[in-house]
Amino acid sequence: MFKQKIAFLLLLLCASAHIFAGENDSIIRQSVVLDEIIVTSSKETKNIKEMPASVSYIPLKELQNRNITSIKEISSYVPNLFIPDYGSKLTSPVYIRGIGSKINAPSVGLYVDQIPFFEKTVFDFDFSEIDKIEVLRGPQGTLYGRNTMGGIINVYTKSPLNYEGTMFSFSEGNYNQLQASSSHYGKFNDNFGYAVSGNYKHSDGFFNNSFNNKKVDALDAGSGRIKLRWKKGTRLDANLLANYEYSGCRFR
Repeated sequence: MFKQKIAFLLLLLCASAHIFAGENDSIIRQSVVLDEIIVTSSKETKNIKEMPASVSYIPLKELQNRNITSIKEISSYVPNLFIPDYGSKLTSPVYIRGIGSKINAPSVGLYVDQIPFFEKTVFDFDFSEIDKIEVLRGPQGTLYGRNTMGGIINVYTKSPLNYEGTMFSFSEGNYNQLQASSSHYGKFNDNFGYAVSGNYKHSDGFFNNSFNNKKVDALDAGSGRIKLRWKKGTRLDANLLANYEYSGCRFR
């Protein structure tokens, strides 16, 4: 009788384990379908799942939700990307997987609307009207050439064929910090559009010169951008981009 009870108990344990394992298998086998993400940094429009590379994609919604206002701030979001902040726009080295350069030519490339920025002094540009950012880790010299041993950062501004309207923003903060920006997007027809934007920043500075008791880091900066885009079908796409940026410190 005792042996029969032991056998019955073992049978119940085996059945319970089988049911539990089956439930775990059903949980593990659940799949999640994400929205389709198209990457253009490969110079061929591809689905991100088809890219033979390590890619990070930051859409406009993520930029807004995380309040990313400069290219240095994306290093806290993208894995293996580090952009130190030395307090000056003139020094903006970029490191991907530890590969980068502070003094010599950059080892990580930066492209804005497919236009290369070869000097680190212009990496920290006016970060406005950005549509998406793509970061490719690993050597990209085959497609992009110089300064891409560590990888590449591809920045795309908003297209006038996809956005229309006028935007204006103004903010004020401590130390007399002021920032104002405006933009307008329009199109003449479905194939030809234009965009105009401008931005201004001002700050009285944070640090005093103990010798003459004057500010040493007062800032006045401004930028402007004009963009024209003409697209015909799926094979012909022409863009004209003009960008001007000024940044200077005032000694008071």
